[in-house]
Amino acid sequence: MRITNSEVLRKYVSGLHMNYRKQSDSQNRVISQRKFSRASQSPMEAAKALRNRKAIKEVETYQKNLETAAGIYASAEEAVMGVSSVLQTLQEKLIAGAHGTFNVPTDKQIIAEEIDKLAEQMVQLMNLIVADRRIFGGVNNETQAYKIENGRVFFNGVDVNLYSDPTQFPYGGASYIDAGLGMTFLDEYTIDPQSAIAVTFNGAKILGCGMDEVEPKTTNVQTLTLSSLNAATVAAPTNDFSIRLNGGTPQTLSIAYDTSKVPHAITTSGALASSVVVVDNKDGTFSIQPRNSTDSISIDTAPASVPAGITVTSDTVTRDLPGGNFPKNIIQLTLDAANSVRAGTDDLTALYADMVFAAGSAVSLSIASIGADSAFIEFNQERLTNNMFSLLQRENELEYIDIGEELIKQKVLEMIYNATLQMSASTIPMSIFNFMR
Repeated sequence: MRITNSEVLRKYVSGLHMNYRKQSDSQNRVISQRKFSRASQSPMEAAKALRNRKAIKEVETYQKNLETAAGIYASAEEAVMGVSSVLQTLQEKLIAGAHGTFNVPTDKQIIAEEIDKLAEQMVQLMNLIVADRRIFGGVNNETQAYKIENGRVFFNGVDVNLYSDPTQFPYGGASYIDAGLGMTFLDEYTIDPQSAIAVTFNGAKILGCGMDEVEPKTTNVQTLTLSSLNAATVAAPTNDFSIRLNGGTPQTLSIAYDTSKVPHAITTSGALASSVVVVDNKDGTFSIQPRNSTDSISIDTAPASVPAGITVTSDTVTRDLPGGNFPKNIIQLTLDAANSVRAGTDDLTALYADMVFAAGSAVSLSIASIGADSAFIEFNQERLTNNMFSLLQRENELEYIDIGEELIKQKVLEMIYNATLQMSASTIPMSIFNFMR
């Protein structure tokens, strides 16, 4: 078989171009640090890389969603804790309104006005906007969730006393985000709540709705009155008392009385500070009363429990509390309680104080629920962080070169290319031009 010069030349040039292309491709990989720049260079690897990139984008979306959800839940928890704090203040006001001794007729009117302000504070907390969402309005993002009009409370435009089921109110559902839990639909329009994370809440469920029928009852309120207690005897350091709640172990209660503020400020601390209320009778005496009217308190019999110069008298007051239909919604309950204080119906005010105490337990459950959901969001954020780490590792394996290995390969290809050029002297026939000088 005869091999012509043209065939040899054609093969040589083809090999030279191939070696040059390999060297050039290696240089591009070193510069870009990627295994390929076009899918045609490695179709199988490119397909795997595209699937991996899609997974990374999805995880990034889920992470952003969870970041938004975490902010919403943190704000929601803070708002509901604010409501809980308002309820504590409200109960103190109601106990003062029901059991306190007033020197001027306008005192109860002042307390009633303060209670009205507490209702307005709760409305402001429940109309909170986070990430452009009215988070306590359900799926209502256009108007305020809660509103007070003429002494009535409305949720999403409907009187809170109308429905006992929070889901019956307009826009009573929830908005959801996809957190990579495999979000599915129960029907054409309803998201399965177990497959996504809610980022809005039904405010009627948190603060209650509908009416509650309360039977009349008789209750005993144990009151400890501290006489001769005034600015002189309660100057710093604070006076400590040992008090028994329901006949239990004696516990410490500290009372500080600051006359520099108007009205005078009473501060309590110690183990029983959250279980009792200290009421300034404004006649040189204070009354210590349990927050819950079903509890009883008594001074400890130990001599050191009563500071010198202070006389303690105990009084058990029997009260006939009225019954009737009362709102379950905390804001409406607050407004009605203010009217009771304003009207001077002490027994009814005492009943409202008990209802507020019970409502505080319901709000605490809401705080616990939001806290549990926040922990679940943190768990998913950690899960997605781990997923992202794995996907980025996979991306590095699929798309990026080992720079050291590629530099060695590039050097080898450069040597091959140079050797191919040197082969031209013996491969390409000389022409007459090679001999011309």
